[in-house]
Amino acid sequence: MNDGVRALASAVVSFGLMLAGIPSAAAGPAASAPEEGLLALSRLRAGASQSSLTEADGTACMGEDRSRKETQDQALADAKRMAAEQVMSFVKGETVVENMAIQKDLVASYTGATVELLSVSDGAWYRDPATGDCFRIHIRAEVVPDQAGIAALQAGEKAADDSTRPLALRVWTDKSSYRGGEPIKVYLRGNKPFFGRVVYRQANGELVQILPNVYRRAAYFEGAVIYEIPSGEDHFTLQASEPFGPESIAVYGSTAELGSIDLAARGGIFSIGTAPSEVAARTKGVKLVGWEPRAGALGSALGRDPGPAVAEFVEVRSNLETRP
Repeated sequence: MNDGVRALASAVVSFGLMLAGIPSAAAGPAASAPEEGLLALSRLRAGASQSSLTEADGTACMGEDRSRKETQDQALADAKRMAAEQVMSFVKGETVVENMAIQKDLVASYTGATVELLSVSDGAWYRDPATGDCFRIHIRAEVVPDQAGIAALQAGEKAADDSTRPLALRVWTDKSSYRGGEPIKVYLRGNKPFFGRVVYRQANGELVQILPNVYRRAAYFEGAVIYEIPSGEDHFTLQASEPFGPESIAVYGSTAELGSIDLAARGGIFSIGTAPSEVAARTKGVKLVGWEPRAGALGSALGRDPGPAVAEFVEVRSNLETRP
């Protein structure tokens, strides 16, 4: 091993995930990856969560029977209602009319969805000539549908390539347990194009980003394609090393560009400076843009105009173990 390769390996060995400066044999998308069948899918879906991200405004006026605090609370409730309605319009606009069964199940999954606040503006009071003192607030929200209903929509082999369904991601490894020094292969696939981030959590709790990495910086992935980590482009292999124990791989994906986290290049991958508890929240800071109903979808059939900014978001995990 030359000095450059030795330095690369030693820079990462303390992570518990050793980087060896040897190009992996396979390059590009994997033609047939281990455990890509239904057994692997059922195991992976247990660690998946799917939602939609959006922004909305809410307003409320005091009138004669509300206090300022009650008016502020009502404006927040109005913003959350608007967020849920925007996502429902998005769901209908993305679902092709031809598959009414899927549309019915999808709408049912989002009926009564939970609206979780990601951020709330300070809001502002203003005076309306007709209704008096009013309050306006702006929120960024995550609308979370019934997860069991969404999982049922993603069941079956055909769903893996169906881009008309909600964004679905899968991540798996070639084995579930690795001895020290054994190479680790990670595989990733989505049912439609997405922006993604792959984070490896080591036995000591430290996080590293393995894709995008120093060699493959693109965060955009095509749908219905299996991506391999590492691939021949990466010029390294991943190997199990101390500290040993339970570890996991998380993939965050969205139909919009992901929010940023604090990264520092270390070897061929990135160490993550963002606190582990904040990685998901920071990643959900996606760049929202307006959308247009899909051709043939219910939204376009009803003559709807382009809707407010909404992005699909998915977090999926796969567990593994390293041992001496």
